Amino acid sequence: MLTFVDQRIHELLQVAGAVEPAIQLQENRQPSARQTRLHALLAGLNMPPSAARIRSTLDALHEEKSVTEGLEERAYVEAIQSRILIGLYGNAMHALLEEAIEADDAARWWWRVEKSKRNSAWFMVQSVFHLSLVSARLTRYGFLAFPQRAYTLTCTIIASLRKRNIPISLSLFSPSSFRQLFPPSTRPSELITSVFPHLSSRPHVLARSPLHLTRDECKIKRKRLEQLRNERAANLGRFAVASQSLEADLTSGKIDLSSALQEFEALGASMSLREGSLQCLNGALESIALYQHSHTIALAPLQRPSRLVLLWPRLLLIPPITYFALGWAWSSREDIKKNLQEGFDTARTFYQSWLVEPIRSILATVRTRGDDGVRVISKDALRADMDVSAVLCRSPLRSLTNTPWG
Repeated sequence: MLTFVDQRIHELLQVAGAVEPAIQLQENRQPSARQTRLHALLAGLNMPPSAARIRSTLDALHEEKSVTEGLEERAYVEAIQSRILIGLYGNAMHALLEEAIEADDAARWWWRVEKSKRNSAWFMVQSVFHLSLVSARLTRYGFLAFPQRAYTLTCTIIASLRKRNIPISLSLFSPSSFRQLFPPSTRPSELITSVFPHLSSRPHVLARSPLHLTRDECKIKRKRLEQLRNERAANLGRFAVASQSLEADLTSGKIDLSSALQEFEALGASMSLREGSLQCLNGALESIALYQHSHTIALAPLQRPSRLVLLWPRLLLIPPITYFALGWAWSSREDIKKNLQEGFDTARTFYQSWLVEPIRSILATVRTRGDDGVRVISKDALRADMDVSAVLCRSPLRSLTNTPWG
């Protein structure tokens, strides 16, 4: 589905194509090899270019830089640089839009967990064994993962024992030993901070129940994600406004490269026109990649847990529950069979008594004759009823009822 970024970049490319000077050669002269290469580079930028296409085009222009430029070659280079600038705007706006959507989706997930006590309690159970890589060194030897909360808790306990020169033994891993190592206080202890790392930046928070700490953790992550989303959205809006100035420059045919690349400084680009236009364009392209990398690093601790972390309680509980359910069903198979038979008999009785029999009794009141179809009573019965009515009309009782006071 096309976004407003795609529509905006297509509009800029159409403006650039409409105002570009006609680059044509005389009919009696063959194009040079350099002109052919430049024409191929320009043709490759007719559609919104990707980052790889922009990089390869910049490298090709850098190789052509040492060759003396004529008027036609200069027109080619200016047209290519304009399209590269449009591509840079498109890549930056696409990256900012995707990052804002990604941060918003994650913030919405944490909000759903935070607003419900049930979801918060379930997430607390799920995140006990939050699988994550312990260190980057372990990635060289495969996907070695440990429970994050359990791992940090164990490391904190071992570090506290070593600090007090207490030999490590299994008897120390008890609630009484933990109370001696980490005495209760109004502030979060080192033990609680190891389980809920967000408390390290909030040392004045009073110690509360694990459920409240879990909801507080979800709230902090949600607010940080909302801040990231708002920053990306603000940068995206600035690029959208700057694209209007770029469109005006393209229409006039005079592009101010310093003002056009000014928005990339918000992405971390450091450039100067004294370095050359190609170096500035390359610096803007590098700033987009660095900005995406920094966003990935900033978003990593705020992302929702993996699917395995969210499913492990079910994966752990479903097998034993299934085993005990099948065992109970097998041991109670006679009772289950009896209950099923009784349920079937009840349903059949209900069907017979409340559906079949009433319909059958209604149909039994209908008498049929072949000549006139279906009717409630036959002709003979109707004629007999009419004869009785006629006799009653001629009887003395009928004449008495016709008196004025009758």
